[in-house]
Amino acid sequence: LNATNVVGCKCETAIAHDLEYEEQKCLVVWTAHLPGCDLVPMHLEFERSSDGGAIVGWPDEINGPWPAQSKLIAIAEPFEFPMDGLLERFNEDRPDVEILGGMASGALSPDESRLLLNSETFQKGAVVIRTSGTNYIQTVVSQGCRPIGEPMIVTQSERNILYQLGGEPALVKLKKI
Repeated sequence: LNATNVVGCKCETAIAHDLEYEEQKCLVVWTAHLPGCDLVPMHLEFERSSDGGAIVGWPDEINGPWPAQSKLIAIAEPFEFPMDGLLERFNEDRPDVEILGGMASGALSPDESRLLLNSETFQKGAVVIRTSGTNYIQTVVSQGCRPIGEPMIVTQSERNILYQLGGEPALVKLKKI
């Protein structure tokens, strides 16, 4: 690709065009051609300390005010990186910055994740690119859904399979809605 910046991760499910690959070993890679957009790649990690911990790895070049319409594209490993802490911090410090991306999947325990940033791979932390300048990135949530009907109690299930809702077969309830 001869790309300057590449971000990716190992995952367990991937979607591309009209295809969906579930429960398979997958690799998702993000690359784009964004003329006039300034990209700053980084690898962040969570460092534990006596007072809780901190997210480290921020490049010096992004200290201070950020340009308008800056965004973060982030992919984190799910076992040790506190994505909720990162989001909470940005909500306080930089509320106008959109954060998009997700959590790497396909690993069953710590140190099994694989995160790709340019020519390096990591097992921990998050790979992140800050975009700014002419920014063509628009965020979308795929496979989203909205609630329908009234809330119901699951009265019979096995793992992720619903058999009954509110004492009736799940399919009967769904057809009523």
